[in-house]
Amino acid sequence: MRRFFLLIPLIGLILSSCTSRVMDYTLLSTKDVNFVGSKYFLKAPESVKGKDTAVYIFVIPTSKLDIKEAIDDAIEQVPGCVALADVVVYQRTIPLILINTTSYIVKGTPIIDKRLLRTPRRTSKLPSKYIYGIYDEKNKKFKVSYLSKSEYEKLKQKLNIND
Repeated sequence: MRRFFLLIPLIGLILSSCTSRVMDYTLLSTKDVNFVGSKYFLKAPESVKGKDTAVYIFVIPTSKLDIKEAIDDAIEQVPGCVALADVVVYQRTIPLILINTTSYIVKGTPIIDKRLLRTPRRTSKLPSKYIYGIYDEKNKKFKVSYLSKSEYEKLKQKLNIND
C-alpha cells in the first residue's frame, strides 16, 4: 500500500505539462514581404498551427528550440502564404523524469499573396488546393472560396484562362 502512495506523485509529475501564452502579434512574418499593392493579399478563412520542439535528456538538449522554425512551419503549410495575422505564440513544457520536451506553438490566420499561388509548395492542410479569391467592391473585402478540380476547370473555361 505504501508503494501505491509513492507512485501517485510520480504519475502526477509524468502526466503534468505546462502551456503558457508567450506573446501576441497582429501581423507576423519571417519572409521578405512587400505590402505595396495590397490588392494581391487575402486572409484565409481558417487558422494554421506551426510547432518546433526540443527534447532534453536530463538537462542536455538534443536539438535547438527556435521560435522562427515554428513560425516558418505555420507559414509553409499554406500555398502562397507570406505572413500570419492575429498570431498567438505559446510555450509548452512537458516534464518527465529523464526526458523533458519544450515546444513553441504558433497559431495564426494565413495571409496569402495571390501572385505566389502558382508557386509549388508543400501540400496544404486546407480543404482544397484550388483557391479562388475575388475582391468585393461593395464590402471592400476579399472573398475566398475552395473549389473542387471540376469547379476549377469550369471556372477556368468561363474566364478563358490557359495555363
